[in-house]
Amino acid sequence: MNRYLVFPVLVILLFGTPASADYAQGMDAYQSGDYATSLKEWRPLAEQGDVDAQFNLGVMYLQGLGVTQDHRVALKWFKRAGELGYARVQHILGLMYYYGRGVPQDYKAAFRWFRKAADQGHVEAQAILGDMYFGGDGVIPDRQAAIKWYSLAAEHGHVGTQTYLGQIYNYGWDVAQDYKVAFKWFRKAAEQGGTEAQAVLSKLYEEGLGVPQDYTRAHMWWTISESGGILEVLGEQGEIEQMMTSAQLEKAQKLTQKCVVKNYQGC
Repeated sequence: MNRYLVFPVLVILLFGTPASADYAQGMDAYQSGDYATSLKEWRPLAEQGDVDAQFNLGVMYLQGLGVTQDHRVALKWFKRAGELGYARVQHILGLMYYYGRGVPQDYKAAFRWFRKAADQGHVEAQAILGDMYFGGDGVIPDRQAAIKWYSLAAEHGHVGTQTYLGQIYNYGWDVAQDYKVAFKWFRKAAEQGGTEAQAVLSKLYEEGLGVPQDYTRAHMWWTISESGGILEVLGEQGEIEQMMTSAQLEKAQKLTQKCVVKNYQGC
């Protein structure tokens, strides 16, 4: 499936507290577009093991900023930073091995770097591990392990995995079908603006699956999801409205307005 394997077009430099005056001068130069000075200041620091400088050099070679773009050199600097335990860099290394940027494509190596990052709580890496276990990319397929990593990412607020876990429990894919658990995950995603989850919540409220049947809230979530561009729910409003009284419709419209104002929280 690989829903979460997206190679970054732009990688942002680290903007932590500068470890030295040289690092700060390099950052000032970078921000002003003087990449030659940035390289001059950061390269010695990177050679001495400064993880921020190593990462920044990797970014500059990855994007060709002040140097000829060279994914192999970028990989070298990222690996140095990744081996020092920086989760953000480990995630990037996983992507480079997965897509074969600066190195032959190697799903097993990608899996190892994603696992290092995921073990440190990197949410995107956790979501990707779920995909890799699900599809068997670089690892023996294991649906339960996939659900474990999806759950970790979802608990950390990853909207995509929250929605997918909702689908897993809604349809009973490799787990016991559980509408209440499905509702929980769809709601978490919906409260973060996940339009697909908002559309499914509408159906769950309409049919009373995992939650007491409530046409007003079904209509509310349908309206919100439609405004977010979910085409699958188009045409269903009339079906819901046919089952509602005028009082329920009025209440649904008010609930929708309040929910939007509250940024979908506690709706």
